Amino acid sequence: MPRRLPTAGEAKPAPSAAPKKKLSYLDSRKWESIEERIAEAETELEARKSSIQDPAVVRDGRLLESAYREMEEAQRKVDQLYARWAELEEKII
Repeated sequence: MPRRLPTAGEAKPAPSAAPKKKLSYLDSRKWESIEERIAEAETELEARKSSIQDPAVVRDGRLLESAYREMEEAQRKVDQLYARWAELEEKII
């Protein structure tokens, strides 16, 4: 039986929204804690940035280099967490 098209006075059926995808158990656990983990990583990053500005660290080349590497690592961690957050969000939408 062919489908009948709605006439001008009839309302069109709403297009069905794409069903939300369900996260796996592990992904849902990560999703639940990712905001907290990002906040912790950002706090760590700020602490590392502050250590680079410490006059005692600035005067010692080795300490400065070490502090800079630690800051870079903290920045990478923040970036990775934001990337993971975006991946998980894409799975939900």
